[in-house]
Amino acid sequence: MYRTDRVLEKVFFGFDLDCFYLQIDLVPDKITNFPAAGSIQLQFTSPERCSLVLRPMQNGEWRLKTVD
Repeated sequence: MYRTDRVLEKVFFGFDLDCFYLQIDLVPDKITNFPAAGSIQLQFTSPERCSLVLRPMQNGEWRLKTVD
């Protein structure tokens, strides 16, 4: 199904022996209209369950929080 209200443009990931790398590109014109109380949540199930929550801040930056 096609959605016109998408916020995510692209998601890139990679890893090495020590780290997992994640890049999330948001649709530029959707960022400015993103709800202040909104969030983007990512859930991983392996090798351990982990959730990441991205929330916009008033200064235009984003805060990342991990939730177990």
